[in-house]
Amino acid sequence: MVVSAASAGICEEIGFRGLMQQPIEQRHGVSVAVFISSFFFLALHLTKAWASLGMVPIVFGAGVLLGLLAWSAGSLIPGIIGHFVMDVGLFAYWWTGIAGDFTARPITETGVDRPFLIACCVFATSLVVVLLAIWKLRESASADALTPSV
Repeated sequence: MVVSAASAGICEEIGFRGLMQQPIEQRHGVSVAVFISSFFFLALHLTKAWASLGMVPIVFGAGVLLGLLAWSAGSLIPGIIGHFVMDVGLFAYWWTGIAGDFTARPITETGVDRPFLIACCVFATSLVVVLLAIWKLRESASADALTPSV
C-alpha cells in the first residue's frame, strides 16, 4: 500500500505537475496550466475500475489543488507528500478495510448520518489545510520576490 502510494505520488506529480504543468505555466499562465494538467489527471483516473461520474469533481478538484500547491511552492515536493498521504488514506480504505468497507449504504438511503458528517469534517479540514498551505507558500514567494538580493 505504501509503495503504491509513493509510486503514484512521485510519478504522477512529476508527470502532471512537473513535465506538463510547468511548461504550460511558462507559456500560457498558471490558470491554463493547472486546468489542463488537472483535466489530464482526471482523464487518467477515469480509466480506473472505481471511476464513476460522481468521482469527476473529486478527482478534478484534487488535480487543481495539487497543481496550485506545485505552483505555490515552486516545487513538486509538497504535492508529492500530499498525493502520497491522500493515496495512503484511499488505499487503506479500499484495500484493507481498516478505514471502512463497501457495505455502507449511500446517503440517499441513510440521510445525513454520522459517517457522512465525519467524512464531511475530514474533507473540510483537509481542504482548509491545503488552501492555507497554498496561501502561505504564495505569501512566502511574494516576500522572497520583494527581498533584494545581495
